Amino acid sequence: MPDLSASIPAFSGTAIAGTGARESAREWISNVKMVAGQAGWRDGVVFAVAASKLSGTALKWHRARGKQLETWEKWAEELQKVFPDDESNPLALYERMLRRTQGPRESVVDYFFDKSYLCTKCDVKEDTSQWKNLIIAGLQNANHAAILRLKAASFTTSLELLEAAKSLEAGEAAYLSSHGSHRPPSQGGSKHVSATPEGVETKPKQIAHGSAVRAAEPKCYRCRKYGHVVKDCPMPVHRTNNETTKPGAGQPSQYVSASSSSELPNIKYVKTAVVNQKSYDALIDTGSSVCTIKASDAMGCCSCFEEDNLELYGFGQSPVKCLSRFRTTIEIDGVKGENVMLHVVPDTAQHFSVIIGRTWTELPNVAYVKVDDTFKIMDKRDDTFGHLEPFTQNQALKITTKNDVALEPRSVNFIMASVDLEGETDVLYQRKGTMTGSVFHVASKQLSVPVANTSNCEKVLKKGMSLGRVEEVNIDTATLSTTSETTEVKTATAGPIHEKDVATGNDVATKERQDLLKLLNQHRECFATNIEELGCTNLIEMDIVLKEGSMPVSSRPYRTSKEERETIQKKSCDRTAEERALAQNFVLKEGRLFRETEANGKKKLLYVMPKSMRKSLCVKFHGLEGHFGLDRAIAKISETYWFPGMRRYVREHIRRCFECLICKVPSGKEKGLLHPIPPGRRPFETIHADHLGPFVRSKKGNKYILVVIDNLTKYVRLFPSRDTSAKSVIKSCEDFTFSHGLPERIITDRGTCFTSKAFEEFCKARGIQHVLNSTRHPRANGQVERVNRTLVPTIMTTMDGNDQREWDIGLKGVEAFLNTSYNKSTGRTPFEVLYGYNPKFHDGALREIAETEDNVAWTNPEQLQAEVRTRILDSQAKYKKRFDMRHCSGDTLKAGDVVVMRCAPEHTGEPTKTQPRYKGPLVVTEVKPNDTYGVAALKGTRSRHYATTAHISSLKTWSTSNKDVEDFEEPSDESEGASDARMAEC
Repeated sequence: MPDLSASIPAFSGTAIAGTGARESAREWISNVKMVAGQAGWRDGVVFAVAASKLSGTALKWHRARGKQLETWEKWAEELQKVFPDDESNPLALYERMLRRTQGPRESVVDYFFDKSYLCTKCDVKEDTSQWKNLIIAGLQNANHAAILRLKAASFTTSLELLEAAKSLEAGEAAYLSSHGSHRPPSQGGSKHVSATPEGVETKPKQIAHGSAVRAAEPKCYRCRKYGHVVKDCPMPVHRTNNETTKPGAGQPSQYVSASSSSELPNIKYVKTAVVNQKSYDALIDTGSSVCTIKASDAMGCCSCFEEDNLELYGFGQSPVKCLSRFRTTIEIDGVKGENVMLHVVPDTAQHFSVIIGRTWTELPNVAYVKVDDTFKIMDKRDDTFGHLEPFTQNQALKITTKNDVALEPRSVNFIMASVDLEGETDVLYQRKGTMTGSVFHVASKQLSVPVANTSNCEKVLKKGMSLGRVEEVNIDTATLSTTSETTEVKTATAGPIHEKDVATGNDVATKERQDLLKLLNQHRECFATNIEELGCTNLIEMDIVLKEGSMPVSSRPYRTSKEERETIQKKSCDRTAEERALAQNFVLKEGRLFRETEANGKKKLLYVMPKSMRKSLCVKFHGLEGHFGLDRAIAKISETYWFPGMRRYVREHIRRCFECLICKVPSGKEKGLLHPIPPGRRPFETIHADHLGPFVRSKKGNKYILVVIDNLTKYVRLFPSRDTSAKSVIKSCEDFTFSHGLPERIITDRGTCFTSKAFEEFCKARGIQHVLNSTRHPRANGQVERVNRTLVPTIMTTMDGNDQREWDIGLKGVEAFLNTSYNKSTGRTPFEVLYGYNPKFHDGALREIAETEDNVAWTNPEQLQAEVRTRILDSQAKYKKRFDMRHCSGDTLKAGDVVVMRCAPEHTGEPTKTQPRYKGPLVVTEVKPNDTYGVAALKGTRSRHYATTAHISSLKTWSTSNKDVEDFEEPSDESEGASDARMAEC
């Protein structure tokens, strides 16, 4: 049985040469399915065979992604998504068809059928004029394309066009085989100086004369034979004995070719030029910027030459360097041009003795006219051109407001304006830099002008305010009516719409479809079935607007003429003082721009780096050399390069460096000011809670302590618990509420027991506001943290013996000690502030001896609590002042900002020195009070989406400014230094 897998081609997914499109994965998979159906392969076999045919980019995709797909259907579907073809995008398919041209070694047949297939896909009908032009335009040989374009109307079928193209290709191959590898100068993509200049129309009957080989051969304009050019012609040059006298020209001898002038109907641009009383055959080339002469002919008409290093382009792939030059008088058709510069070129550079360029044709006294096959040069001062009026541009007139006008916000208003024009006429208003404009009618020096107020506030236009300038125009109404009639005639010739052209659903009745078809044909001029029926209109204009961020389009460099160079030199000398200041300290050396600077008492030149290469400098000297800071990066760049705004540009680049963002900890003042939590107005209005532990599991099974403290009285409650689960916390909180009532607010950290759903429901059911402090910010819950620091040593000192499992036996006594001890912030004990007196526990008989009226007196607790609250607020204000002196406010973030957050080292048993100090990127989702922000991951990890609250001290901002770093200008030294000082301060 034959191996059908060999019929499956390889698939790489890369671009097809000459087409600009990728290989079609859809067509390749269809081919695989067809072969698999013929061979009866199972899905597993199809999967294996298809994978073995991959190469290039497609094989890399299969190794990285394809092996993870389990079935053949999923694999084929994913492959088509990764390597889509252009047929799903009509615009891309049309662009691909336009770019399709014949390759250098591609046969005409291969190109013809591939281009025909693309034209069919783009709904270009075969054998139409558009189809023929598209096929011919893609041919590599320009001569063949010109011949076929002239004969396109005679081709009735596509095969006739193909046969003609094959005949031309075969003829060229026969010519090249008989003449070696030499190709006629008129072929190929390079630009050569030809005997037939650009713009000369070649008649079809002369091109079609003879075989296709004869049409492609070079032709001599001296003997009129094919196979060689004029410089290789063996026939000698003949000169007549007849002398022609021309006005003001003496009696020069006229150059005459071996053939009569009647045999040269298509060389009207070839003239006889008289240079220093000698005649030469000259080609009039209005596209040439200079006049040139062969070296051999220059020796016969001049003896004094100047040195010339000018390089001329257009004589082939490489430039032609001029040998010398001289000034002379050139006369053609009786018209003299004096003091014209003639550049001497090698004899092999051009076919004609002299080429006349713009330095002669643009002289003030030279005029020329072309009518059919006649090209005549005359003196501009002749009466022939006396009736021609010089072009004058209309004077721009100012239009002003006639009265004071108030413009409502967000509105368009028609106001009366004045213009200095008599009678009734039309004026054109055109914005500067645009191709379109508006025409207004003027009557009695007045016109109505629309003015738009796009702002949100009212604007007032004062009387006499300038609204712009207009020009008087004449509207040709006859042209508009002719265009309208032409359009109507064209649409009237469109064929009727048939039922098969209308797509309707299956639920539409036959009568309804017929009524719809009748209605469409009734208004046939409103619908187009192809591009040709759309027609053309002059009622709209197309405008090209430069899009932000687009690449500039520039033409290839060319040699300017003498007049252009003189104009440029004059403009460069007319610089203003501001322009001269901008050019100061810049040096142009060998076509490169340098900046002259002074470093360490020595002057040095620094290369001015273009905008497009500044980013690569920052990547090189910062990203690839250790990610050092601003000063080191600037120092490295300044050794060789310079560009305006360099310091700010590099600073902005470093701010956007993600590696620096997650690996470096900022120095200097820590971000975030102190925001003390104000004490409550009653006991246990605001409480703080946190777990302390773990301890050694006690005999009662306890391992943790839930610490609860009132932020007004500083009264502490200790609840031993077996674990940190939400159930244990809720049980302790219920015990607290039974003893002291429900608090208004409870502040905790972000432990799992406090963030659980059960605890949130407990607080919500009892009307308690639950506040979670930010991640890695313990001072937000500083009340309970301060108690924890004292609690552990107190427990250790109250334990009996060395049994670590009895730490919770004396926990009630520890709680009493804490509540009856002096508190510095309140100036009293928590028990006294809560109840109004200090209790006694173990004094015994000493109590009776030491008792006085002062230490047993009772004070109203409300009075004590008001006094304590005032004292706490004063203490917090003083501490905030000292704290803020060592910290800075930091950046103010807003929702949507991208940040990274400080993270704890991940303990893996290995050193953590090289672990990132921050994690991210995260996005700010909410701005909360007291320098805290809600942040979340940009993308969820697995099924969980990470979100938390973070303090500004744990966050670093990643610069996501829309302003491109190219827009930063060089600041002054003062502003730059002040900016650095502010950065160091923070």
